[in-house]
Amino acid sequence: MNVSVRLLRWIVVVLVVTTGVSRAVSQQSEVETPASIEVENNAIREEVQRYFGYEDLFPRYLTLPYDLNQNVNQKGKHVDFGFTFLAILPLMFLALAYRKKKVFYPLSALFVVYLGLCFHYGHIVDSGYSTVAPGTTQWDVLSESGRLSNVGPAVYAVQQTGMLISTPIFRLMDSISQQQDGWTYPVLFVSFLVMLFWIVRQMPLQESLRSFGVIGFSFSMLWLLIGGGIIWYAFFSLVFGFSILGYATGRLKTLSNIRSAPVLRFLSITALTTWVVLAFVARVSSVDLLAKDNRNQGTAMLDRTLYYYAAGLVTDKKEFSGGPNARQALDVINADNRTVYQVGTHLVYDIKNNHYRVFEDNGLAYFGELLRNFPTQASLTDRLKAGGVGYLLVDLNTPGMDKTPEQSLIKKYQYLLAVLKENPGMRLLATDRVVETSRNGAIVQTNAVFGEKIVNFGNYAIYEVI
Repeated sequence: MNVSVRLLRWIVVVLVVTTGVSRAVSQQSEVETPASIEVENNAIREEVQRYFGYEDLFPRYLTLPYDLNQNVNQKGKHVDFGFTFLAILPLMFLALAYRKKKVFYPLSALFVVYLGLCFHYGHIVDSGYSTVAPGTTQWDVLSESGRLSNVGPAVYAVQQTGMLISTPIFRLMDSISQQQDGWTYPVLFVSFLVMLFWIVRQMPLQESLRSFGVIGFSFSMLWLLIGGGIIWYAFFSLVFGFSILGYATGRLKTLSNIRSAPVLRFLSITALTTWVVLAFVARVSSVDLLAKDNRNQGTAMLDRTLYYYAAGLVTDKKEFSGGPNARQALDVINADNRTVYQVGTHLVYDIKNNHYRVFEDNGLAYFGELLRNFPTQASLTDRLKAGGVGYLLVDLNTPGMDKTPEQSLIKKYQYLLAVLKENPGMRLLATDRVVETSRNGAIVQTNAVFGEKIVNFGNYAIYEVI
C-alpha cells in the first residue's frame, strides 16, 4: 500500500511539474543565458554513451577494444583494467600462428592496420596533463610548442604514423556509416557467427577447453555488441581474457622452433606480474595525478564517513564530508518533509526519509523538459514549488560528466546556473565553493556559487525554494 501511495505521489509531482502551460504565464524575467544555446535533452546519450564513444557507428564498435584498454572514452580508475590484453594478446596470437605463414603475415598486417585505425581516435597528453586529439589544429600546435610530456614525442610519432593508415580508411567509412546505418549490426552479428563456427570446427582443443572457449567468446562478443562499453558488465570476459593469456603463455613451451618463444614467455609473465602489482599499488594509494589539491593524495582510498554512517557507527548529527555548512543546511532540510530535487552529490545519504523524499535528476533530463515548458526563472521556480519541491542539491562537478560532442549536459547545467543566479525564489543554504567579490572597495572571500573569481571550485550547493 505504501509503495502504491508513493508511486501515485511521484506521478502527481511529475505531472504537475511538466504539464505545459501558456507562454503568457512566463512573460517575466527571462533566464539570462546565451541566446545561441538550445536544450538538447538526451540523458541516455550523455550518461551511457560516454563509455561507448561518440564516433560513427561502425568505427565505434571497431575501436572499442582499444578504447577500453587505453581508457580513451571514459577515463578513471573504475573503468581501467590495464594494458595487458592489447600489449600481450596480439603477440601471443602471432607466436602461436608463426608456423603457419599463410596466417601469420595477414594477421600481422591486420594488427598494424587495426592499431592505425584506433590511433585515429586516440589522444596525447601534454606536460600539463591536458589531452589533445590527433588531426585537430591543437594537435599540430602542440607538436611545436614544447609542451609534450616525457613520452610525448614518441607517442606523437606513433600517432602520426597511424593517421597515415587510418585517414583514407575512415574517409571511406564516413560515406557509408554515420551515427546510424543499416548494415553495421548485420555485419557484426554475421562476423560473430562465422568466428564462433571457426572456433567449434577448426581449433584443435580438448572438449572442455573448446566449451570454455565457446562460452567465453560468445559472452565477450555479445557484450561487445550490446554492452555499450560499460566495463563492469564484462567481468566474465576479463577472466576469460586472462585465461587466454595463461593458456597461450603455456603453449609457448611447445614452440621449440621459435627461438624467441622463451623470451616472449618471460616478457609476458613479467608484464602481467608488473601490471598486477602496479594496479594494486595505484588502487590502495589513491593518487590522482590530475588533482588540483595534493593535500589528500594517497590518504583517501575510501570515503570512511559513508561506511560509518551505513554501519550506524555515527549519528546524523556528526559532521560529514560536506563540512559544517552542509550540516546546518541538512538540519534545515530534515526539519520539514518537502521534496528534495537532487542533481548529483552524495549529501542525499544524510537526508531523512531519502528513499521517498529525494527526486534524482543527475543528468538534468527532467530539468531539460522543465525548460521547454517554463523558460523563465519565475515560471520554473513556481512549477517547482507547485510540485512540492523545497530544496535543490546541486553537484558543481556535473559538467565534468559530459563527453558529448555537442556538450548538451554542459548547456543544461549553464541553464541551471542561470535559473539559480540572483533568483528571488531561491535561497542559498550552503556551498563549499569559495569566491572573491568586491565589497566596500575591498576584495573578500566568501562561500558562494557566483562571484567575480572562483578561488575554490567546490563540490556542492544547497538551495531552498522559497
